[in-house]
Amino acid sequence: MATIAVRTLKTVRPHIPMIKFPPRGKVPAYNPSASSTPATTAAPSTAAAQSKAVGSTPRGSGIDELALPQKYLRRAIDPEEMEYIERGGPA
Repeated sequence: MATIAVRTLKTVRPHIPMIKFPPRGKVPAYNPSASSTPATTAAPSTAAAQSKAVGSTPRGSGIDELALPQKYLRRAIDPEEMEYIERGGPA
């Protein structure tokens, strides 16, 4: 029995990770005074100045559900599935 344990310990090798990660350290704090000043940056172009801000599109103004292809439409819930949901799962 002892020989099996010794043989097993000899064949088992320590784990060597395949991925090397950089050392973890503290993330430097954001310093707004160290960032570039607006006087040194170029003025924004007229097209960029006229564009809308990200997220300014109102909700619900996307593609109409009826315009979607059949494979992207929601399937109807059958009565058996409705009962299952109302019960709160298997009972």
